[in-house]
Amino acid sequence: MNDNDITWIEEVVCPYCGKIGEDSWELEQDEGTNVCGSCEHEYFYERLVKITYTTWQLEGEESLTKGPDSAY
Repeated sequence: MNDNDITWIEEVVCPYCGKIGEDSWELEQDEGTNVCGSCEHEYFYERLVKITYTTWQLEGEESLTKGPDSAY
């Protein structure tokens, strides 16, 4: 990595001119090369996909006794 690297933000940013990429989600792969639409430099990008889950109890269902594998 060097001083011009831009890490883990929500949009692709050209490391040469700083142009924020529009529609970064349209990049076809999780990593590859892209050409800046502003300065026309080619650069490497990598996308990190993070999956999270949310859960909740159903109405009318009683909570079970907390076991050893309980998260809380």
